[in-house]
Amino acid sequence: MNTVQIIAAVTAFIGLLAAIIAGAWLNQRGHENTQRGLERQMEAFRNEITATMNALRADVRADIGPLKQTVEKIDRQLEAIVSRLILPGKGD
Repeated sequence: MNTVQIIAAVTAFIGLLAAIIAGAWLNQRGHENTQRGLERQMEAFRNEITATMNALRADVRADIGPLKQTVEKIDRQLEAIVSRLILPGKGD
């Protein structure tokens, strides 16, 4: 092999090595971009779930007030009924 062929072979090898390194770098960047995209999707999903949970909590809180009032009303009605009962032997 003469000097020109050696230089051409070394140049081709360096070019091939540079192409492999560039390909690996681009592949890594692609994975990083994919990971960032997945992280953004997970964050959006988490925000959506949080908003849904907050809305459900608000609904439950809104329902608790009237429900508590209804239970208190029934409790007063039952107390009134029980207080008017005439037990055997206690009446006239």
